[in-house]
Amino acid sequence: MTYGVFNSAAFKTAAGIAVAPLASVEVRREVDNALATIYAAAAGGALGNPFAADAQGRFTLYAAGIPLGYKVTVTSGAESFALRNVPIGTAMYLDEAAFATAADIATLTAALAATAPLASPALTGDPTAPTASPGDSDTSIATTAFVAAALAAKADLASPALTGNPTAPTASPGDSDTSIATTAFVAAAVAAGAPQPVQGNLLINGNWLLDQINEGALYTVSGSVQGPDGWTGNNGGGTGVFKVRTIVDPDNAALRCMEISCTTADGTIAAGDLYHLYAAIEGYDIADLKSGLASAGSVSLRFKFKTSVTGVYGVSLGNQAGNRSRVEIITVANTSENEYTITFPLDVAGTWLYTNGVGLYLRICLAAGSTYQKAAGAWAADNCYSTSAQATFMASTSNIAYLKRIQLTPGATVVPYGPQDMQKELAKALRSFEVLGSSSGTESYGVGQCASTTRALAFYPFKTIKRGTPTVTLSAANHWAFFNNAISAFVPWVTVVPQGSAYGCVFDVSGMTGLGGAGQAALFGPNSTSAARMYFNARLS
Repeated sequence: MTYGVFNSAAFKTAAGIAVAPLASVEVRREVDNALATIYAAAAGGALGNPFAADAQGRFTLYAAGIPLGYKVTVTSGAESFALRNVPIGTAMYLDEAAFATAADIATLTAALAATAPLASPALTGDPTAPTASPGDSDTSIATTAFVAAALAAKADLASPALTGNPTAPTASPGDSDTSIATTAFVAAAVAAGAPQPVQGNLLINGNWLLDQINEGALYTVSGSVQGPDGWTGNNGGGTGVFKVRTIVDPDNAALRCMEISCTTADGTIAAGDLYHLYAAIEGYDIADLKSGLASAGSVSLRFKFKTSVTGVYGVSLGNQAGNRSRVEIITVANTSENEYTITFPLDVAGTWLYTNGVGLYLRICLAAGSTYQKAAGAWAADNCYSTSAQATFMASTSNIAYLKRIQLTPGATVVPYGPQDMQKELAKALRSFEVLGSSSGTESYGVGQCASTTRALAFYPFKTIKRGTPTVTLSAANHWAFFNNAISAFVPWVTVVPQGSAYGCVFDVSGMTGLGGAGQAALFGPNSTSAARMYFNARLS
C-alpha cells in the first residue's frame, strides 16, 4: 500500500498566535464527496473522520491507494475553511503554511488597500526607485537624483557659462542678427572675403595726401613720368600730353584727389597709342594672394571718379613682365562724381614676382589703340588695358578728370573706405621714395668728416629701409654745404659722388676749398637756400 501524507501547520493570526486548537478536521473525496478513509500513521491505524487537530492546531493524516483529490474542511467554532483538491496519497510531502481566518482576510484586505496597482499607480508620500545611470533614455523611472544630475549638466538659459566644445546651428551666409556665429559661419565669411581693415589697402597714397616729388605742382606726362607717391603717368606713343597733380577735392574740401587734365589733344588714337595711369604694387605686399598658382586669391577695387568725358574706361591688372593681363571696365554715365567697384580674381598662370619687384600693376586707361584692346573679364597672355569701347579722354584740351579715394584690398568683398593711418602711409611711401629738403635753408641734417681741406664725406641714414638701393639726385650740388666751425662759414659742395644702399647714403664731396684739416668733423646741410633737395628714389616703374 502506498501512503501519501498531508501535514498542516496551525492557523495563525498576523501576530503568529494559534487560534484553532483542537479544531475539527473532515476529509472527503472530491470525486463523490464521500468521507475518506484516513490514517494517523503510515503503518496504518485508522483515524476517525472527522477528527480533532492537536492542542496547537496541527494535524497530520495519511491516505492509501490511488492518489485522489480530497476536500479538507477545518471547523473551529463558527469558522469553517476548506482546502479543495488536496492530493493526499501521493508520495510527496506537502506543507501548507497556514489557513487564513476572517481576521486574516480583513488584515490582508486592509493591507492591499494600502498598495498601488501595477498599472498606472497613483503613488503618494515619498516613493523611491533605483536611480538609472546618467544618460539613460528608456522607460526606467527617473528619480529626483537622476533629474538633478541631468540638470547639473545643462547650461542656464540666461548668460550660460559653456565649457568643452559647445555647438550651435550654423547661420546662413550673410546673416546679420543675434544668432550665434559658429566657427563654420566665420570660416565661410572669411573665405568669401570678409571686410579687411584699412591697412589692407595695397596701394600707396590712396587718399592723395602725399606728393614728395612735386609737392602739389603739376607733372607733365609726355612719356613715363613718376607722379605723386605711388602713381605714374604714361604716354605710350601718342602725340598728346596730359598733366596730373594732387589738389583739394573740388566736391569735398576735407579730402584730396588727383587732377588729370589734357593739355595737348590727340583726337586720333593709333593702334600703338596708350595713355594711362598706374600703380605698381611690391611683390612682398601681394605674395600671400598667390598669383600664378591654382590657389590664387582675389582683390577688390573701390574708387571715386569724376570726368567731363563720359563713356567706357578700362581698368586692368598686369604682371611685371607685361605678358599677363586682365581687363575690366567702368561705364561713366554722367559728369558727376561716381563710385565704382570691381572684384578681380587673380591669375592662376604666368610668372609673378613675390619679392621687392613689381608684384602687380593696377592701370586706369585714358585712351588706347587696338594693340592694347581685348574683351573684358578674362586673364590672357597679353598686355592689354581696355576694350574697343574705350573713351578717348585725350580728344580735347578741355577734358578734365578727378581720381579720388581709391583702395585695392585683398579678398572678393569690396570693403568700405576708412580713415587712413598717416604715419603708416608715410612709412610705406618712404620705402620707395624719400626727399630731404629745406624750409629755411639753415637746417643741419648730418655729420661729415673732412678727408682734407678740399674733400669730405657725409652720411645720411634713411628714415625707412628702402625697397632697394635708391637713385640719388640733388637739386644742385651747391645747394648743399659743409659748415666749417673753425671759420664759421659754409663750404658749398662742388663734385658729389653718392654711394647709397637700402639703409642710407654716403656722399663723397670734393673740389671744395676752406675745409678744416683731415679728421675734423663737419656738419652738412642746405647752403642757405630753401630750394635744396636730395631725392632718394627706389620707386617701382
